[in-house]
Amino acid sequence: MAQRAPFTTTLQERPLSELLAGVLTRRVTGAMVFESPDGVRYAIIVERGRVQKCWADAPVSTLSDLLLEFGWLGEKDVAETYEVALLRRQPFGRTLVDLNFVTPRALDKILVTQLVRKLRFIGNLPRETHVSFYEGLDPLPTIPALPMIVTPLSTLWNVATCHAEAVQQLHFLEQFRGRPLHLHPLSDLAQFGFNSRELAFVANAKLLQADWLALCSEIGLTRPIAQSLIYVLLLTRHIEQGQQLRPIGVDLAEPAHATIATQQPESVTAEAPGVDESETTSLDRATRRALAADAHQRAERLLRQGRLPQALEQAKAATDLDPEEHVYLGLRVWIESSIPGNSEQLAVAIATLDAVVEREPMNLTMRYYRAQILKRLDRMAEAVAEWRLIAEFDGNHIDAVRELRLWEMRSSRPPPKRSLSGIQRVEPVARTPSFFGRLLRRR
Repeated sequence: MAQRAPFTTTLQERPLSELLAGVLTRRVTGAMVFESPDGVRYAIIVERGRVQKCWADAPVSTLSDLLLEFGWLGEKDVAETYEVALLRRQPFGRTLVDLNFVTPRALDKILVTQLVRKLRFIGNLPRETHVSFYEGLDPLPTIPALPMIVTPLSTLWNVATCHAEAVQQLHFLEQFRGRPLHLHPLSDLAQFGFNSRELAFVANAKLLQADWLALCSEIGLTRPIAQSLIYVLLLTRHIEQGQQLRPIGVDLAEPAHATIATQQPESVTAEAPGVDESETTSLDRATRRALAADAHQRAERLLRQGRLPQALEQAKAATDLDPEEHVYLGLRVWIESSIPGNSEQLAVAIATLDAVVEREPMNLTMRYYRAQILKRLDRMAEAVAEWRLIAEFDGNHIDAVRELRLWEMRSSRPPPKRSLSGIQRVEPVARTPSFFGRLLRRR
């Protein structure tokens, strides 16, 4: 059967965020092919509206680059493991997993990071870039689809912050000037992955009614981000437009969202002034997370100031609001164990931090807390191994370096080495030299 003629446009007519919102609305499957003015080709493969794959005819955010950028592998390790991948004729990411440089879960995360970087690169291409959409076509059958560990709306939000779309977003927002706008009752802001400041901006009742530019300075949000935020909520119908349509993506939530508590205690509502009571349901989970993040940041700040009782109060608030965030619990037990007279908390603290480090092996702060408790428990070999590991990954970690040097001065034996094979280092999928066949063949 003959291939249906593609839908064609340009990024000037339809920015990438609008294209992604369109395929998500229609739940279509197919390939978006982009050709920049200089002739370079790119492709985005979607399945039922979800972005599954992204390809570029030029190096864009390679796996090796990300590994070096995040400090998870050195140049020598990258080169050697890449050679092994070539010899084995397998994807670079699979080789990293096989050699214990990264866990499958960590690999998934870095592949998603790579995908977002590529999408943002495409979103910032010149506005003259030509776009063709081939429905039902996947020109990259040999490349595996990415794991669905992020929501489509989170991907869309990352694309919407591309600076190249700013002028188009302003034109889009002009049509809503002066209108009273409200969040849709079915809106689920947690799916966008907004940070605490962005959530506070949305939650404030003044946002959609009055001077949102003044609110930007009050909350500490930049104008471009605030503009993109309002734009993406309107684009996805999470802000009502009087058409009685469902918000885009609300029925595509990841299974993990179902485990988040949905009942908000009265104290949370009291701490979030400006949230309209009618919007409590849609803001519930997102608001709890935002308040938990703020409480965690306050706890860290108070801890640095040495105000342990106040820091513990904020740390408890963070864990109560978001009990599934294990890093919040790690900070809480560290503060509890640091209060004078709380030595009985050491056993609980070390067990908790063991679990946190198991989940977040590259969180050097949690590792340092764990090392200090190991030191207090007189488990010096383990503590020194942790200090050494931290120093190897971050030579500017002054506290760990100082502890390690003090131990070396007091000890005649060399510090024990710690294997890095069990540490999660993350990374993206190996680049596939597929050329899309006739579809993407250069003219």
